[in-house]
Amino acid sequence: IGHFPPFRSARAFPRPHLLLPLPPKRAEKIRRIEPRVSPPSPPMKG
Repeated sequence: IGHFPPFRSARAFPRPHLLLPLPPKRAEKIRRIEPRVSPPSPPMKG
């Protein structure tokens, strides 16, 4: 089991994670971060 390299394990992990549907909590966080980062961009520059 320990013979497999670490990079192989990391690659196999993200694949199933992406396939699985993200929980509602994560979706809410991503949606909240997207709008928050978008608008503050212009005001912060000014």
